[in-house]
Amino acid sequence: WILAALYSYYLFTRVFFVFLSIRKASMVATLTALIWLVSPWTLGVTAWFSSSINLISFIFFSLSLYYLFRGLRSGKHTFAKVGLFYLLSVLTYESFFFQYFIFIAIAWLFIKEKGFDKKVLINHFIILSVIVAMTVVWNRLAPTIFDAVINKVINPYFLQTLVVNIVSFPYVLIASFGVFELIALAVF
Repeated sequence: WILAALYSYYLFTRVFFVFLSIRKASMVATLTALIWLVSPWTLGVTAWFSSSINLISFIFFSLSLYYLFRGLRSGKHTFAKVGLFYLLSVLTYESFFFQYFIFIAIAWLFIKEKGFDKKVLINHFIILSVIVAMTVVWNRLAPTIFDAVINKVINPYFLQTLVVNIVSFPYVLIASFGVFELIALAVF
C-alpha cells in the first residue's frame, strides 16, 4: 500500500506542479513524495499496518486530484474519474472530506493564466460537493438500516478543537521536525 500511495502522490504532484508552471516539476514531485514518505506526521499512516485504510483513501484522493489537474491542463475533462476516485476516497475513510476546496481554489486562481473555462471548475466543485453530501447522508442513515455499521456522531467540541488546532499548527509543524530535518529543508 505504501508504494501505491507514494506513486499516486507522485502522479498527482507531478501534474499539479506542471499545472502551476513549476520548472522541473518531475524532480520537485519526486522530492515532495519522498519527504511525504519520511515526514514525522505521516509515519503513523505509512509505518503502521493498522492505518493502511488511510493509505487506500489517500491513494484514491491523489488519483482524483491527478485526473482533475491533468484534465484542466489538457482540456480533456474527466468528471467521472475525478468523481469516482473521490467517492472511493471518502467512502473508504473520511479524512478527505472537503479537501478538494483547497485545490479547486488554487485552480481558480489560474483561470486567466491557463485559459480554461471557469464552468469546468464549477462543475467539478458541484460534483465533488454532491459526493460529500451523499457520503454524509449515507454515514448518518446507514446505522438505521444496518445494525452492524458504526454509528457516527458529531463531536460536540468541534469548534473549540478546530480553533486550538489552527492556533497550535505552527508550533506542531516546527516541533514535529528534528534538527536534521530542519537543516535538510533549509539546504534544499
